[in-house]
Amino acid sequence: MRANPREIAVKTLSIEEKNFGFAEEKLNKLLDKSGLYKKDRSLARELTLGCIRWRRTIEWLLFKKLSSSPPPTVIALLSIGIYQLFWMDRIPFHAAVNESVELCKKFGYVNHRGLVNAVLRAYGREKEEVMQLLKDLKKNDPALGYSHPQWLYERWKNQLGTEDALALMNWDNIIPAPFLRVNTLQIQREFLLKSFKTAEVEAEAIDYPFLDEQLCIRLSYSSLPHQLPGYHNGWFYMQDPAAQMAVQLLNPQPFEFVLDACAAPGGKTTYIAQRMKNQGHIIAVDIRERLALIQENCTRLGINIVETVTVEDFKKRVENIVLFDKILLDVPCSNTGVLRRRVEARYRLNEQELERLVSMQAHLLEDISKLVKKGGCLVYSTCSIDYAENREQIELFLKKNPDFKLGRSKFILPHREKTDGAFAALLIRE
Repeated sequence: MRANPREIAVKTLSIEEKNFGFAEEKLNKLLDKSGLYKKDRSLARELTLGCIRWRRTIEWLLFKKLSSSPPPTVIALLSIGIYQLFWMDRIPFHAAVNESVELCKKFGYVNHRGLVNAVLRAYGREKEEVMQLLKDLKKNDPALGYSHPQWLYERWKNQLGTEDALALMNWDNIIPAPFLRVNTLQIQREFLLKSFKTAEVEAEAIDYPFLDEQLCIRLSYSSLPHQLPGYHNGWFYMQDPAAQMAVQLLNPQPFEFVLDACAAPGGKTTYIAQRMKNQGHIIAVDIRERLALIQENCTRLGINIVETVTVEDFKKRVENIVLFDKILLDVPCSNTGVLRRRVEARYRLNEQELERLVSMQAHLLEDISKLVKKGGCLVYSTCSIDYAENREQIELFLKKNPDFKLGRSKFILPHREKTDGAFAALLIRE
């Protein structure tokens, strides 16, 4: 028997709080085993990720009706019902209520059926008033109205201004379109588009002014990559336009010696190899558990110039290694530029974690910069929009390292460029 989309959403959303950061990973695993058709897969994803995006606002609504906190599974059932009522318009209200009530029985919470039914029907009767309340909430309490942590909204407001902070929170709640990067080692963009058209895959070429090389194709809906034409031929890699910016700034050339210092899962590594025309040598470093991802992607894309090395082994070899022509340092970061895609990240992040990340980034940049040869360069990049991780990090590094100069840098605010947020700075060793 095929799974029900709402069942999958409930199973994902009822994860204990301490494991909440793995919700999307669990969702993908459940979908892989579900046997659902494309339409139902899409519904399961929207229900799950929509409830996570709007979690803070939804729970605020729920606890206006609840005097105590029910079990996580019941909260998940109520959240799905509330989400369908106020954030979706294609599912009849009575169907959403009945399904949630019936699922109480399926998940072993028969005694909560009355509660679920009462809360959802009460909100059904109050729909117009609540819709206005949610609209007013975005003006009177923006962080709650847009389901973001209060501290993060205040930080963005201080760094970017109120208008951009509000626009950014709104952007984070829009379902993202999937993008891919054409692998020009195997095919050109126009031919890949023709292949998609023949297979009736809705896709379009799209160019961005912050990119020098235009390789992006936007899909009209989320598909399983391996079901798209050309996947097994290595014709493309799923990648947002903003993620390509750092590699273009690095501008790797054939026969150069390049280091990708935080490489997994290999999206930027494979693009470096692509720019090098698969000629030269790339060392891709990451923790042991993630190296297989890099190798799998290289193999599928027809790339054979990448040597994968664990962090531990690289540290042992580093004193004897020849200095690199170019280095990409795509550091672990707050993910504040990609909250639209990494829907749970806004709830995992806090100010203490941000401070820890900034400190770690500074140490990584200091250590890795020593491996750049004179006349070579390093690109420091993040998928963050926070000044402390980006502009301030580079300013501090340049003060401490006068043998480096800033070539140029790029900063993408996602709601302005209609893509993910990112930062990259080209540092040249003199």
